[in-house]
Amino acid sequence: MPDEAPKIWTAATVRPDMWVDPKDDPRDRDAGDQVTERSNLIEYLRAYRLKLEIKCAGLSLEQMATRSVPPSDMSLLGLIRHLADVERSWFRSVMAGEEAAPLFRTQESREDPWLLALPEEKVVEEAWQAWRAEVANARALTTPTSSSARSWFTCSRNTPATAATQISSESA
Repeated sequence: MPDEAPKIWTAATVRPDMWVDPKDDPRDRDAGDQVTERSNLIEYLRAYRLKLEIKCAGLSLEQMATRSVPPSDMSLLGLIRHLADVERSWFRSVMAGEEAAPLFRTQESREDPWLLALPEEKVVEEAWQAWRAEVANARALTTPTSSSARSWFTCSRNTPATAATQISSESA
């Protein structure tokens, strides 16, 4: 008989199959009356970024680097590294028009963010720092006062819906 399923961490009391009970979920907020494409994109990304933080909170180095399902190379640490490159590409290269080389992916291997996600303190810290820096840059670019965001959001081919679709499909 297979081993019993591992007990998962949860702060939920009503729905133990969830991370937190719906009433306590910090990802859900009232968007208010003024929902625009920009506000929808910003809220969508905020919720997904927060979900990543919640799922990684309190994990050990080994847990962060554990591959999800063999033979996959995916791990939460690899995902953080991958998403740092995705945020960097979309917000620096596409939105701001900067030349921004990937931080973790190389020309030789698109798999480096995953393969080099090792359970080492320096690797984990570097991944979190890079991802948080790219998120901070993205937030700055998408604020209503950002001239880069204003010009990007007014370009007909670059809509927030396009960005949200592309970013979420690249992080899936």
